[in-house]
Amino acid sequence: MKIVLILVMCSFSTGECIDPHTVDKNFPDMYECMLEGYEMALDKTLEIGRYDINRHGIYIKFGCKEVPTA
Repeated sequence: MKIVLILVMCSFSTGECIDPHTVDKNFPDMYECMLEGYEMALDKTLEIGRYDINRHGIYIKFGCKEVPTA
């Protein structure tokens, strides 16, 4: 099994989300995946900036998913 990180950016203003983004990196466990998810969500929030976050009601959610390896 491997663990992948999936991020989704949404807007409260429109009620819509963009297509999920699967990070091109595998994680050894859920803990490491969660740490990376919080870090990436924070980085993206800072990149988008206060103005656009507030204007569009943007929020970022993420999840770590265990998937079988071939």
